[in-house]
Amino acid sequence: LVFATLPGLLVALDAATGTERWRVQVEGTLAAPPVWNNGWLLVGTAAGRLTMLRAEQGRPLWSRDLGAPLRPGAAMTGDRLYVMLEDDRVVALALSSGEPVWERKLPAPGTALTALDDRVFVGADDRFFYCLSTEDGDVKWRWRAGGAILGTPIVDGNAVYFLALDNTLRALNYGNGHQRWKRGLSFRPVGGPVLAGSLLLVPGLAPEVPAFHAATGAPAGKIVVGDELIAPPLLLPAEAPGAEPKAAGFSIVVVTGEFVQRLGPAPPVLESHPIPGVPAFLTLPDLRSPPAPSGSRALPSPRERGA
Repeated sequence: LVFATLPGLLVALDAATGTERWRVQVEGTLAAPPVWNNGWLLVGTAAGRLTMLRAEQGRPLWSRDLGAPLRPGAAMTGDRLYVMLEDDRVVALALSSGEPVWERKLPAPGTALTALDDRVFVGADDRFFYCLSTEDGDVKWRWRAGGAILGTPIVDGNAVYFLALDNTLRALNYGNGHQRWKRGLSFRPVGGPVLAGSLLLVPGLAPEVPAFHAATGAPAGKIVVGDELIAPPLLLPAEAPGAEPKAAGFSIVVVTGEFVQRLGPAPPVLESHPIPGVPAFLTLPDLRSPPAPSGSRALPSPRERGA
């Protein structure tokens, strides 16, 4: 499904045909894009009201007023929903009922969240990157950067990666927050890093997308896109949905000032803009069913929960 927002409406379209599947009325303006995960669909209004829907039918499951608008980048894992609000609160709620579990006030506005079983990662405009306990919201550790934190953090194995407005990509130890490495950038990043197998792609105000080795931070080449990006790149599987996988690879979709480009194994093939020193068809797990990060559980669908 593809979800589109119209004044007072949320519409679900069939991704293959564009046929409308359902529509529901929304009271007020949405504060952030809808968030989907394994059949759960979250919408939040500027008035501070959250509503959880069953994505296949658009049927409301619960609704709750949190008193402040939702910021982009809510996270769902296990039996929890984690949201960042405009009044700088991180709130944990029961996924199936919307019942609040705990909340933590940050000193400044926060970024999108990344949640695992035992911890939640979030950056803030106070230049700190926070690791919170999923049990009670206590701060397990924090790391000070040289600028406000950007985008969604990425967790892979025992490391967490994030970008900040000091134009630096950092890798921290997942458990204790100690810095593993950092890499200065020659451009302004526009969002969080994107993990592609063993590489980190870094979107920014530049006509190219540089890649770095996640283990060391060493440069791994770049993808030339011809103009500055206006949104983070999107990774897609190499094959069309439903097709038998031929090779574990990906296509990258980038949006610049005038164009949407798809580069990679699917046409147009990444021929004129190869990544130096890296195969044009990068090897990585099947992106249609990406493995959960270490320390996280699969999110049960509403059907599995009987919702």
